[in-house]
Amino acid sequence: MAQHLLEGEVDNRDDIILELQTENQRLIGENRRLGTELATARAQNSRAIAGIRNQMLPWYKAMKALFGEMDAISGEETATANDGSQQAKWEAVKRQMAPRLAQAIDLLMLQGRMRRTQIASALKMDYSNCSKNVIGILVRQGWVVENGGDLSLKQL
Repeated sequence: MAQHLLEGEVDNRDDIILELQTENQRLIGENRRLGTELATARAQNSRAIAGIRNQMLPWYKAMKALFGEMDAISGEETATANDGSQQAKWEAVKRQMAPRLAQAIDLLMLQGRMRRTQIASALKMDYSNCSKNVIGILVRQGWVVENGGDLSLKQL
């Protein structure tokens, strides 16, 4: 081990430690400031999204009703709830269900008829797991009807 003082070298480790501690404190302060800015930006984004959602909701409902009427004209049977009473009934049913089951109901309300693979993919689940633990339960409980491989909601 070299003896720094005897060889004429200046020991500046204390200065280096002080500089590193100062830099560390500056970085901690900057991290706190950026965390606060991030929280503020997230809150602003949430308010903006809520505003956009409120503005777009009437258009969404109108398009949903329009596509429901187009399906009715084309003769396709769909379980999409077009009126408020059907929607309210399904909302009441979904409140009593597990979250995955309610998500599957939402999908079928939005899409009408779907195959098992489509539902599994939309729920980001394995096919067999979805068939057994989501679709199987909904079919056994009578909420979903299977017709030729297509699944749809029963009429309430």
